[in-house]
Amino acid sequence: MTLTDREKFERELDDLAERAARMIDGPRSRADSQGAEECDMVERVDCVVAVMDVRGRDPSKIRVSLEGEEMRVEGPDLHIRTPLPCLVDPLGLGSEYRNGILSVKIMKPT
Repeated sequence: MTLTDREKFERELDDLAERAARMIDGPRSRADSQGAEECDMVERVDCVVAVMDVRGRDPSKIRVSLEGEEMRVEGPDLHIRTPLPCLVDPLGLGSEYRNGILSVKIMKPT
């Protein structure tokens, strides 16, 4: 990885962390969060990480899946479809829900 690539990666990672913090700490009304269907995605060396605000939704009813070159997040009143930035391993999919924020990690093929 060149210095320029590393700097770009670190800026993207910092930007993602800042947006996630705003989602957690920023003022939002319930109406705003119900309509939020934005997904922030960063490609790392070994994986892809996606973060989205799903406040106001039951996490047990949210399903994350991969179809072709696309990630899908679906649940009651939630339909996010976003292209993946690279090839991923469909068996390397993991997710975590905390404080209304869904984080998805998808490993790249080895």
